[in-house]
Amino acid sequence: MKKLVLFSLLVVVAVFVGCDDDLTGPDWPDIPNDFTDLICNGSFEDGERCWQLDSHHGTAWMSFPESGAAHGNRYARISQLRESPEFYEVMLKQTGITLEAGNWYLVSLWARAESPRSIWLMAMNDAEPYENYGLWHEIILGSDWGHYQYAFRPEVSSRNARFAICMGVTPETIDLDGVILALPNNGRSQQARKIIAAP
Repeated sequence: MKKLVLFSLLVVVAVFVGCDDDLTGPDWPDIPNDFTDLICNGSFEDGERCWQLDSHHGTAWMSFPESGAAHGNRYARISQLRESPEFYEVMLKQTGITLEAGNWYLVSLWARAESPRSIWLMAMNDAEPYENYGLWHEIILGSDWGHYQYAFRPEVSSRNARFAICMGVTPETIDLDGVILALPNNGRSQQARKIIAAP
């Protein structure tokens, strides 16, 4: 659990305004069925629609294989020609997301890599000062599909939030599928709290 932690991000000092919990593992229930998904085209069935791939050095690209998906029929494959100095220099993102202070949000995704490596999940302001809204996780991927779940609660509201999956530093190919940013509809934040308290 992190609260009001200061850390350096994107060459500026960003304030961590929120808290989070790791819900990955067999003891945690799935995200509820009754929710509003704030991510567009999270299963990549429509290719790159709604997604932006930032590659600071122009060395990363996306493709969308049609077999072997973890969720649905297609998934995103991010390939890179070489290493990047910083984790944020290759970033898959969606922007313009509305987050409300005090609500718990639930993140779920499937991911794998051609060999073990890290990716980083963030929810942050899409402009300076790049406040982080409570989601900041490093995930170490394996070569098989893994399912990862996290909950976070912003302490400030935003109408211009960015959800980002960062994958710079090392060049191993990454596959992503079934990306969800869920706001539960039935009880909203109350339902999310029940999920977090489940074990």
